[in-house]
Amino acid sequence: MITFEIRMEIKVLHKRGMSIRAIARELGISHNTVRSHLKAKSEKPQYSPRPVSSSLLDEYRDYICKRICDAHPYKIPATVIAREIMELGYRGGMTILREFIRSQGLPRRGVTKRHSIAVSWPQNCSS
Repeated sequence: MITFEIRMEIKVLHKRGMSIRAIARELGISHNTVRSHLKAKSEKPQYSPRPVSSSLLDEYRDYICKRICDAHPYKIPATVIAREIMELGYRGGMTILREFIRSQGLPRRGVTKRHSIAVSWPQNCSS
C-alpha cells in the first residue's frame, strides 16, 4: 500500500520534470502505480462504504427487544432468550445474541448501598 508521503513524493518529483519510469525506479515501485497516482484526482484514495451484511439474528430482533422491554426492570438471561428464539428457528450463536442484548443500552442496576456495622468489643475481655 502506498503511503500518503510516497504519494506526495510522486507528485513533487513529477512536477520537477522526472519521467514516470525514473520516479518508479527511485521509489522502488511499479511505473503503473506511479501513473495511476498521477492520474488520481484527489490526494486521498476514495473508498466506497462497505455493504451492510445481514445477520442470523435480524429476524428475531423485534422479538428480543419486546421480551427485554416487557421484563424491565428485571433482566432476562441471554440463555433464556436464546432457548426461546431457538424454538422459533434461530440457528446463530450465543455471542452475537449477547452482543445485541448488550448494545440495546439497557439501564444497569444501581449500586446497592451497604451499611456496615461497627462492632465494638469490650476492652477487658479475658477468657
